[in-house]
Amino acid sequence: FFTLFVCTTCRSPKFVNMAEGFEVFLKYLPTSADEDGVKEFLGSCGEICGDVRLMRDSATGQCKGVAWVSFTTQAGADAAVKMSGNRFGGRNVQITRAKQVTWAGGHASTVGGIAGTIQAVGTHTPAMGHEVVAAVVGKDTDGVFVDGTFGRGGHSRLILKALGKTGSLHAFDLDPEAVKAGRELEKQDSRFKIHYGGFSSMAEKLPEAGVKLGSVSGVFLDLGISSPQLDEALRGFRPEQSGPLDLRFDLTKGQSASDFLRTAPRDEIVRVLKEYGDPSDPHAAVRVADAVCLARMPGGPGAPTTTRQFADLVTACRGYEYQAMHSAKAVFQALRIHLNDEFGELRGGMGAALELLQPMGRLGVLTWKHSECALLVEFLRTKEVAPLQFPLYRWYQEEKDKEDFAGNQLKKKWGFVADAAQRPSAEELRINSRSRSAVLHILKKRQGLLCSDLEEEAASIFAWQNPTDQAERTPSAPSGQSRLNKKRKKSQQHEPEQDQEAEVGPANEEQEEVEAQVKEKKCKKASKQRKASKADEDGECAPEEAEPAVEKKGKKNKKLAEVTPDDEEAQDEETEKAPKKKARKVSQVDEVPAKPTKKCSHKSSSIIDLFEDEDVLAISKPAGLLCHPSPGFWDHGTVVHELEGRLPAKMLKHRESYTGEADSFIPRAVVHRLDRGTTGVLLLAKTPAAEDGLTAQFKGRSMKKRYVAILLGHPGGEDRAETISVNEPIASDPSRPGKVMISESGKVAKSIIHVHAYDEASDLSLVSVQLLTGRQHQIRIHCKHQGAPIANDDDYAGAAELAKFRKKFKVESTGGKRPLLHCWKMELTHPVNSDEPLTVKAPLPPDIQSLVARLWPDLPEDPENWPCVTKYRILLRGLPYTAEAQSIADFLKPAVSVPAESVRVPKKNTKRKYWTDATLRAGEAEAFVELSNEEAELVRKLSGQKMGSRWIEVILELDSRTNTDG
Repeated sequence: FFTLFVCTTCRSPKFVNMAEGFEVFLKYLPTSADEDGVKEFLGSCGEICGDVRLMRDSATGQCKGVAWVSFTTQAGADAAVKMSGNRFGGRNVQITRAKQVTWAGGHASTVGGIAGTIQAVGTHTPAMGHEVVAAVVGKDTDGVFVDGTFGRGGHSRLILKALGKTGSLHAFDLDPEAVKAGRELEKQDSRFKIHYGGFSSMAEKLPEAGVKLGSVSGVFLDLGISSPQLDEALRGFRPEQSGPLDLRFDLTKGQSASDFLRTAPRDEIVRVLKEYGDPSDPHAAVRVADAVCLARMPGGPGAPTTTRQFADLVTACRGYEYQAMHSAKAVFQALRIHLNDEFGELRGGMGAALELLQPMGRLGVLTWKHSECALLVEFLRTKEVAPLQFPLYRWYQEEKDKEDFAGNQLKKKWGFVADAAQRPSAEELRINSRSRSAVLHILKKRQGLLCSDLEEEAASIFAWQNPTDQAERTPSAPSGQSRLNKKRKKSQQHEPEQDQEAEVGPANEEQEEVEAQVKEKKCKKASKQRKASKADEDGECAPEEAEPAVEKKGKKNKKLAEVTPDDEEAQDEETEKAPKKKARKVSQVDEVPAKPTKKCSHKSSSIIDLFEDEDVLAISKPAGLLCHPSPGFWDHGTVVHELEGRLPAKMLKHRESYTGEADSFIPRAVVHRLDRGTTGVLLLAKTPAAEDGLTAQFKGRSMKKRYVAILLGHPGGEDRAETISVNEPIASDPSRPGKVMISESGKVAKSIIHVHAYDEASDLSLVSVQLLTGRQHQIRIHCKHQGAPIANDDDYAGAAELAKFRKKFKVESTGGKRPLLHCWKMELTHPVNSDEPLTVKAPLPPDIQSLVARLWPDLPEDPENWPCVTKYRILLRGLPYTAEAQSIADFLKPAVSVPAESVRVPKKNTKRKYWTDATLRAGEAEAFVELSNEEAELVRKLSGQKMGSRWIEVILELDSRTNTDG
């Protein structure tokens, strides 16, 4: 085999003998590099086949900065690529997969590497097309999308192909030739519309075309330059071609590159080339600027007007060290970025995308250079929604509700969260080698606390030097003083006519102001309690119904009180002192139930609101109501009918309207269901984004569902086990339509039953059940399988057992006879703002509550506080690779005593020196233990603590390894 090289000095073919293998390409090597040094540098990656091939200068014999190395295995080549950026001979070396071309039988072919592909002039193969469609469009095929860089329509056509009949695509471009091609596509597809202009203007132009802000599903930006523009010599984008030195996307606007070089001051040329050019050689900018200034002096040849003239001038300044690519490429790139204001366009485009996108809308950005990536990251840092593990987010959630907190109550804002960046696949590179530098970034629009706001808040409270505002900070100010000074100044600005005495306070003025804030909070709390008690006396609350609870991690629960006319004046005064915040929680209490709650004001007096925002509605479903219309209940008797007017019309459409399933009569708002007799938490989607988010969590089994039930008997058998894991598949019962049975050929069904109390006299058990798969039907059949069916369950309990129970306990329910099963708690992430955890609880219904109070009067009212010893799996992540079982046991010791032999860590493969395990990855460990509720809470609090120099994440999962059948 022979590799074809083009000698950069004489431009003639040169054939070099080589061995077949997997080849990598090294760039930016020092001139002193030799074959043995490079081989030693990459020797740890794997076995090298053949010789290291250095490109040397024919005159001096020194290395010209590039080399090729072949490995015998794919793994060796991949390991070498991962070393890119390491220093060799005082320089940072870049290593990539080689575009290796062999010359066999007179035809070019590839061996182990990526061959350079050839495209016809004027054509364009879209980079990472499938990845772009999957990330930006996804399953939302009926939405509105924007392609901010149409080019020749490669990505636009792929997006249109993925869209449904009602989907639409708007495209933008500055190039008149691209807009002309877009007009042709408009004639072919009515779903497509082309706009002439930069993508930074899309937030202004799209509303004129009938697209509302906040309604776009996805925006895509392909930065840089398209292949047709590169191939057209008249545009002047490539230094290898001969043509006018223009470099503009829109030839009708702005200044050409030749005009810029002819008129710009030297300092301006230096700035542009340094800021947008090759960061590894900033001095080259000075040399090029000097050469341009010399050329345009009187008696000189004049400023270059063609690409060939300018390329030769740059090459004369920079020399031949960087012959892996044309030495003028970075200089041409710098001028192009400046003349077209590409970075300003990108900043404006990302800001416009944030305005246009709907919640959970995706912004896809395809970058080609480090400078573009850096600009994107810079923008993201100003609009990044804080993740749960962000240290300042954890600090703020812990401190904000404390009485002595000197900071502001931050408001949630719309921003972005970033998914992992994607790179071209090997198949992509084989088809389109020009995509080798592409990186696809995906940003999703979400609402939450911004990292930048948290950083500014912390800097203001602690008087840190804020990097964005160092000049206005006072480093010597004590904790909290900076915030108090700011509040005092703000107060003086709004109240200029205050008495002079108010301006001169005692020496401990700051302390008195803090005390005043604390006193004000206490007064507000007392006022709310008075309002609540007054509402109770007026009879506005239904005494038979308990108040629901909604919890979120890191936030205190607050009581919701009904405001009476007598309290309106006091409420107005409080409103003036503190602005209202848009509350996500509809009703919250510290204990369940603390006081009776006011019934819903809408049509149904039996449905209780648990949580509501613009995307989700969570209710406590009473017994006797179906979830959605069905035969016999088309116009009455369902949750959907009771919530008339509260759910958007588009979410009441049957799934058949967009899935095509003839038997799908379920409205889009109903993502999961409860039986007519089952009470408890029911989640309803108010937007398509929430529908997708809830569906994904239900199907992915990431949602934790906890039920409470009273059983006829003890499910733990003769041993009276307190935690029972049942793993029995279920299927439809052919002898009883609508019922299920345990069947080996059925669907996987897992339940974990926790026994909290047992009454021997009545042979009744109080249990909570965690549903790991499926619906509540499996709980009923699993409990029956354990010999303890659910009380009052006519479908699965025996007739004699039911008669005995009903004779002794006359259970009354508003929904008639029903199984004593209640969906008590759901833990999930917000379906739209997925970084926001959400826990929804429904109070126990009167029938279960009265029976629990009668049999077990000492139990707390909140099931969260019922006694329980549960088998858990403790999973630790982020551990040092050197962590041993004993050190991990010592880390857990403050919460629970775990023997070292019970801790399992992944085994180490000493030969390859990396960790391998079927279930555990490097830096992880696990332990299976039995914990009480208190111990489990202590273990959870260990998450975020340090072991050595690393932050450890602790995850507590229920142990579902075995079932009762062994």
